[in-house]
Amino acid sequence: MATIVLFLIGIVSLLTFDPVVTAYLYGDPSLLWRFVTMFTHIVSHGNWDHLVGNYLFGAPFMLYLEHKFKSHKTFVRLFFALGLCSFFTQILFDKIAIMHATGLIGSSGAIFGLIATALMLYQGPRPIEIAARLLLLFYLTTQLQMAVVSLVFPMGVAYAAHLGGILGGIAFSLRYRRRHRRKSRRRR
Repeated sequence: MATIVLFLIGIVSLLTFDPVVTAYLYGDPSLLWRFVTMFTHIVSHGNWDHLVGNYLFGAPFMLYLEHKFKSHKTFVRLFFALGLCSFFTQILFDKIAIMHATGLIGSSGAIFGLIATALMLYQGPRPIEIAARLLLLFYLTTQLQMAVVSLVFPMGVAYAAHLGGILGGIAFSLRYRRRHRRKSRRRR
């Protein structure tokens, strides 16, 4: 349900707002507006391809997590927390990049984080769990490589944000598993 609501917010955002209004822009003089767009950029997208691509790619993982958590609030909080992880990672990379980006828009980083979380928390047949971890390792290494390359050759894609989302998703899932192991030990 929350996945669908986030997708619908993205549609409404595209239909009603110019992406420049909802994007995080580095040159914006207003500190308050930069704070607001630190959150709005996560649910906004640059165009229809960007929106549909993000949700088509991320929806199976997002729906899996919504079901696993059994809480829309937990899922939405995680979505925005991972969006902020991706945001701060991209800001850090932009500070050391040769060519600086002009801004940041889209939920790609948050979605990569949700994918990482889903792959880390997946429980099923052992061969599929191993395949999930290998897929996560592939995403992690490719986004790291692209983020490093984009330090010198900007490509218009926030690869560091993807990387930050993945790292945030891994950190969350490790904490989540540890907490649930403690709860299951107390029940015994």
